Amino acid sequence: MKIKHIWLFIISFLLSIFVNAQELQPKDSINEKTRAIIPVHFGGHPCDMERLMHLSKKYNLVVIEDVAHSLGATVGNKKVGNFGDFGAFSFQATKSITTGEGGMVSTNNSEHATKLRSLRWFGIDKDTHARS
Repeated sequence: MKIKHIWLFIISFLLSIFVNAQELQPKDSINEKTRAIIPVHFGGHPCDMERLMHLSKKYNLVVIEDVAHSLGATVGNKKVGNFGDFGAFSFQATKSITTGEGGMVSTNNSEHATKLRSLRWFGIDKDTHARS
């Protein structure tokens, strides 16, 4: 699936909050407007990524893992942040790794990585010296 736009604000309806992915009922939560699944691995407890990845393939959805509160957590032998299309890491002061502010996005898709690189630093792709 090719991503054409990355939105800064996502308008969505919170249909259900669940601790166990078994409680997720696709017929209730996924419709023709759904574009992504955003599992939040929280407190070191990973989501049921096997089930969520199955749903993402079945419905052709992008998976953006929120890894901010579960650095190092694993599902089987695989670290969280490596299952979906993207892994989102926050370095805000209350997170596991801090830099004061900021974050990181990971992907193993070269097209997505190229697009992400073009968006960092407000689209500036050269250092100051190279731009002058």
